Amino acid sequence: MPTLIRVSEVGEFIRFQGCERRFKLGLNNRRIARAVPFSERLFNTLDPVLQEVGREAEDGWETSLRDHGLRDLSRSDQREPGNRAVPWAEFRAALEPS
Repeated sequence: MPTLIRVSEVGEFIRFQGCERRFKLGLNNRRIARAVPFSERLFNTLDPVLQEVGREAEDGWETSLRDHGLRDLSRSDQREPGNRAVPWAEFRAALEPS
């Protein structure tokens, strides 16, 4: 079965700098998410406690990845908090070998 991705989903993911796992769980009318207990809470933006726990978990993963030598090609830590979008050309340049 092909994966259905709507343009609005991609645009929302980019605009709000979304979570990759949440994006995947939302594909195909949340088919995968329905197999996960309480998955609908992932899509409820009214739960600030859940959002904060998720943010802490994401920060922990980021720290773990950095501690294991991975680098942030987007250099998001060097950008203004309200403007962390990375132009494609800049990201592509970061991928090129030194």
